[in-house]
Amino acid sequence: MPLPLFLDPELEERFVRDGFLVLPLLDAGQVERLLRFYHGLDRGEAPKPAFHYSMDHPDSTYVDRVMQELIEVIGASLRPHLHDAQLFTASFVVKESHPHGFVPPHQDWSFVDESKFRSATVWTPLMDVDMDNGALGVIHGSHRFFDGQLRASPAPQCRSVLSEHLLTLMPWLDVHPLPAGHALIFDNALIHGSPPNVGEGARVAAGIGVTRADAGLRHHYLLPGSEPPQLETYAVEREFFTRFGNGALSELCDAGGRPDGVEAIGQTPNGLPPVSKEKMLELVSSHPRNRLDPVIEEKARSVAAHFG
Repeated sequence: MPLPLFLDPELEERFVRDGFLVLPLLDAGQVERLLRFYHGLDRGEAPKPAFHYSMDHPDSTYVDRVMQELIEVIGASLRPHLHDAQLFTASFVVKESHPHGFVPPHQDWSFVDESKFRSATVWTPLMDVDMDNGALGVIHGSHRFFDGQLRASPAPQCRSVLSEHLLTLMPWLDVHPLPAGHALIFDNALIHGSPPNVGEGARVAAGIGVTRADAGLRHHYLLPGSEPPQLETYAVEREFFTRFGNGALSELCDAGGRPDGVEAIGQTPNGLPPVSKEKMLELVSSHPRNRLDPVIEEKARSVAAHFG
């Protein structure tokens, strides 16, 4: 049984059972401070696709500056809810207005030894969010679907167990409208995604990675050219994530390289056996809170038709 993350036993019970919970976290002044900081940033020549996040910016100094600000502001409100915690990633998570900007259902990387610890993302919108401007959706209990799975980088080179089921899973997302400053805190193994932002402006949120202070951080990386595909595991520090977002790791993989400055501690065959559509739907239906949402289903059909 992994060590608990939350001090409050009721919060911990909800987190373990459902894979997520919602907390009021930031006050209006903190939200305004982070929005001013975000709008004062200079992204330079970095691209701005329909969905982008600061951790993938090519300038590690930019990434670190954002991390420091978010950890200072959000960490002050977050730490009282947690056992002695380390905050190891922090990023602005932005969804531009775009009718087909669906973030498909996915799981985050594995950051710790999940047999002993759990890690979570603290997703905090800096404006009110709903179905129309890209609120986050989750599949209840999905953090328990694939115990023991190592969720690795980079995408799209490292295919996951969900890769063939994106359209199957989209309509099952339970989208949570939230007021600015409320946080949806979810286990990194939880399946989550978001519908397109069809509002007038960008949806700006903050994402903070958190685990216990005594958990060693890990990263799993698909070894280029390995056959059968192998994952190499590294012991890392927070600084690793200022240098290596998914974009940098994807380029490194295409070039046949490995991350530098980190200790390799093992190799593992990549992935789990394929899961059929029927089995995936059986897993989703196993949690009583999961329901197919016809509104998202129609949005998913529109996106699928657009991309063929």
